[in-house]
Amino acid sequence: LDKGERNLVFLSSREIEACRCADTGGYFHCLAEGRYPGFRAFRLGGNSRQESLAVMRQSFPGITERQHDKAFRVYYWKLGVLDLLARESLKFRCLAADPKEVARLEQEFHEKVDRRQHPAALWWTGFRFCVRLNGLKKRKEKPRLRIGIVGGEHILSELDSVMARIKNLADKGIFLEWRSGFYAINRLANRENPPKGKDNLAYLTKRASHYLNPEESGTEILSCARALEFADEGFDGLIHIYAFGCLPQTSVKPALQKISTECRIPLLSLSLGDRFDAVSLETRMEAFIDILGEKQNENRKR
Repeated sequence: LDKGERNLVFLSSREIEACRCADTGGYFHCLAEGRYPGFRAFRLGGNSRQESLAVMRQSFPGITERQHDKAFRVYYWKLGVLDLLARESLKFRCLAADPKEVARLEQEFHEKVDRRQHPAALWWTGFRFCVRLNGLKKRKEKPRLRIGIVGGEHILSELDSVMARIKNLADKGIFLEWRSGFYAINRLANRENPPKGKDNLAYLTKRASHYLNPEESGTEILSCARALEFADEGFDGLIHIYAFGCLPQTSVKPALQKISTECRIPLLSLSLGDRFDAVSLETRMEAFIDILGEKQNENRKR
């Protein structure tokens, strides 16, 4: 908007369950009214393909089913690749000898993702990014700490306010791994063509069954199962990131706290949205790192 764009299109989930965030179009108008003359926002999406198509045709009359499907296909791929960039660059900021090179590559490929308009081109962009990252010179020293990130959905790739501070931790030699994101969430929700192995809903549900109610069926399963994986793999701590008002991620907090207690792995929960304070966030993260460092020193003494 500050660059002069006046048309904003935002897409919500389609078919499985339209995200509640799709109903925030009025909020966009409220923010833009008066400040951006001529501003228009279009919400696209729906709880079924037909509903989604009808909504799109209200804003863009004459849209064909093929154009509708392509728009969502490209949208999903872009979100997935943006998550990939966020996830992999986060790991390599700790592993690479020069974190600035990782940041430069991430910016370069963000611009490439912006320009790509086909799933195959987006897949190739993500693949090339991983190849370039793996080609960077690595640090000789091992990471100070290993922290697993759960939740987040695609918050990490979208909100630079929190991501910038998490990247700062990685630049200091702390290994951070995020195993969620848009691809993971959609694989979890795909009942018709379920993934195999550790991404399979049945496996994840069984893994988290001791900590969740039987009726749980959303992202809380993924967060809980991944937290247990990090604990099993000997990670030093867990960071749970979730949007304020996200019911599944709020409901999983007691389960994560129980995992933290039983598996003796410290947990930091960060809620983003309602009362987001960047300074407080940074202070809490620094305190959490200090706690992990002290715990690590105590284990070495033993």
